[in-house]
Amino acid sequence: MAMPIKHRFADKEVIKVADWGLRTRDAYNMMYVYLMAHDWVVEEDWAPREEMYFPETFYMQRDNPTMGKEIWIRWRLTKKPPGAGPGPALFTYIFDLDWKLIGLKEIEVPWKGQKIKADKCEFELMARANLVIDTAGQWKTWPFSQIKNLLTKRVMRQKILMHRKNLYGDAYRLRDLIFNYLKLETFMPVKEAGEFYLKRTME
Repeated sequence: MAMPIKHRFADKEVIKVADWGLRTRDAYNMMYVYLMAHDWVVEEDWAPREEMYFPETFYMQRDNPTMGKEIWIRWRLTKKPPGAGPGPALFTYIFDLDWKLIGLKEIEVPWKGQKIKADKCEFELMARANLVIDTAGQWKTWPFSQIKNLLTKRVMRQKILMHRKNLYGDAYRLRDLIFNYLKLETFMPVKEAGEFYLKRTME
């Protein structure tokens, strides 16, 4: 009998903090976009500097001589809050990035009187940021675990708000970094969950 697939956040206290995405089709240097995001998450302590431990959990590439390449990538990033000491932390920041490139082809585009190489494709990037409370499940063995809801909603309310602000800032700073390179205009979300609109500039 096959074992049921268990969601990685099952049995966890999870607060959704940010949820954004982009989808565009144009000519860019996609390797630069990838490396720019890669270096950012490393510099911001979302991933270790040792490449062998970088949390790219999935990479799939299909090559089609007519349609171009199709590439799917998943990053599953985690981070301890600022100031957290060694050992399990009560709060954990989770940042998921899902990349999709469809019809990737190398082309030449005119730029300042010369032709330069670029990548043309349909590019999609989806991002979700969550705050996880009691990641290690320590409260399950705590004698007063039944008052956990009281602690999270009242006693630790300000601390949770602080962590949500930190995580929200990280999620949207990465978004703005990528949007600025792609020259996409962004408008801050009306809802904290992360609704936004984007349009291509004429520059």
